Amino acid sequence: ASKDGATKRLTDVKGYTGAHKERFDADSGKGKGKEGREDVAKNEGYVSGYKNADTYDEAKK
Repeated sequence: ASKDGATKRLTDVKGYTGAHKERFDADSGKGKGKEGREDVAKNEGYVSGYKNADTYDEAKK
Protein backbone atom coordinates (compact mmCIF):
# COMPACT_ATOMS: atom_id res chain seq x y z
CA ALA A 1 0.00 0.00 0.00
CA SER A 2 1.11 3.50 -0.72
CA LYS A 3 2.29 5.67 2.18
CA ASP A 4 2.01 9.11 0.54
CA GLY A 5 0.07 11.96 2.17
CA ALA A 6 -3.02 11.69 -0.02
CA THR A 7 -3.44 7.99 0.69
CA LYS A 8 -3.03 8.56 4.43
CA ARG A 9 -5.72 11.26 4.40
CA LEU A 10 -8.16 9.18 2.39
CA THR A 11 -7.70 6.09 4.55
CA ASP A 12 -7.88 7.91 7.90
CA VAL A 13 -11.39 7.00 9.11
CA LYS A 14 -11.35 9.67 11.82
CA GLY A 15 -12.22 12.28 9.19
CA TYR A 16 -15.26 10.43 7.86
CA THR A 17 -18.80 11.24 9.02
CA GLY A 18 -22.25 9.71 8.62
CA ALA A 19 -22.62 6.59 6.50
CA HIS A 20 -19.00 6.81 5.30
CA LYS A 21 -17.78 6.37 8.88
CA GLU A 22 -19.77 3.11 9.16
CA ARG A 23 -17.91 1.59 6.22
CA PHE A 24 -14.68 1.13 8.19
CA ASP A 25 -13.65 -0.42 11.50
CA ALA A 26 -12.67 2.42 13.85
CA ASP A 27 -9.72 0.55 15.38
CA SER A 28 -8.03 -0.99 12.37
CA GLY A 29 -9.35 1.25 9.57
CA LYS A 30 -10.15 -1.81 7.47
CA GLY A 31 -13.36 -1.92 5.44
CA LYS A 32 -16.40 -3.76 6.78
CA GLY A 33 -17.87 -4.67 3.40
CA LYS A 34 -21.67 -4.65 3.18
CA GLU A 35 -22.09 -5.49 6.86
CA GLY A 36 -23.51 -2.54 8.73
CA ARG A 37 -24.02 -0.44 5.61
CA GLU A 38 -26.95 -2.02 3.83
CA ASP A 39 -30.35 -3.18 4.96
CA VAL A 40 -30.67 -6.71 3.66
CA ALA A 41 -34.20 -7.82 2.80
CA LYS A 42 -35.27 -11.07 4.46
CA ASN A 43 -37.63 -11.99 1.59
CA GLU A 44 -39.92 -13.90 3.95
CA GLY A 45 -43.15 -12.63 2.41
CA TYR A 46 -44.29 -10.72 5.47
CA VAL A 47 -44.41 -6.98 6.07
CA SER A 48 -41.96 -5.54 8.57
CA GLY A 49 -43.20 -5.67 12.13
CA TYR A 50 -45.51 -8.67 11.54
CA LYS A 51 -45.45 -10.71 14.75
CA ASN A 52 -47.26 -13.92 13.70
CA ALA A 53 -44.98 -15.20 10.95
CA ASP A 54 -45.12 -18.98 10.42
CA THR A 55 -48.19 -19.46 12.63
CA TYR A 56 -50.78 -20.26 9.93
CA ASP A 57 -50.46 -24.05 10.28
CA GLU A 58 -50.79 -23.84 14.06
CA ALA A 59 -54.01 -21.81 13.77
CA LYS A 60 -55.54 -24.35 11.34
CA LYS A 61 -55.19 -27.26 13.81
